[in-house]
Amino acid sequence: MTKRHLAIFMVFVTLLSVLHVLAADEVPSNDPTVNENANACYEGGSMAGKCGDDIVLWQAGWYLIRFEAGIYTRETFPTGFAWVLPPLPEEEVTINTDCYIQVGPAEFELAPSAVLNGANGGTFYWNSPTDLESSLNGWQIWDSGVWSVGHYGDCSPL
Repeated sequence: MTKRHLAIFMVFVTLLSVLHVLAADEVPSNDPTVNENANACYEGGSMAGKCGDDIVLWQAGWYLIRFEAGIYTRETFPTGFAWVLPPLPEEEVTINTDCYIQVGPAEFELAPSAVLNGANGGTFYWNSPTDLESSLNGWQIWDSGVWSVGHYGDCSPL
């Protein structure tokens, strides 16, 4: 073999070695559709930084990332790991009837359904998203600690 062939061969081997090292440094995708080891516990996943050495969390993360990718549904998700699923979105409640609301010791005011669904109207106004008041007596009549929109007790006529 000539010196020239040997030099070309050495450059070729060096180039292959560099490419091999670069390929080894490539981080695999955390997409469960292309990587069977994808896990929500890995960087960029919804449980990143929360799993530590806890094997149960890593197992839950394996299923969770597949749920997030649409591979599993709530119905097909393993029940033993259902605790890791995000909560279902709250169903928005709409009240389609007017209600009488007590605004004084013996006073009741008709609150239109629009008020009960979050609008201001009549003598009623929302002081905050969870605090309905009446301008008649300045009474706070709806407090999130007691009631919430869509869950007022009695909407029947007096």
